[in-house]
Amino acid sequence: QSDIIGRRQKGTGQWFLDAPELTRWLSELKGTLYCPGTPSASKTIVAAIAINYLLKSMQSSLVGVTYVYYNYKAQEEQDTSSILVAIIK
Repeated sequence: QSDIIGRRQKGTGQWFLDAPELTRWLSELKGTLYCPGTPSASKTIVAAIAINYLLKSMQSSLVGVTYVYYNYKAQEEQDTSSILVAIIK
């Protein structure tokens, strides 16, 4: 996460942070923000920008932010129990 954010150029992903879909999702009590994309469409970078934004904006609240990165090349290793163990750590 920090490695990705460290390489980010100023202004990268601002279109995503300004999107009405993100604003609507942030205002929902429960919700899912689904952001599909083709391979190599920079989904990881956009996800890192969103996570960084959430971590900073929720810092002084009682809201926790949890995130998991999946690697499509290691699908066999990413079963439900290993993902839950990663979250608990």
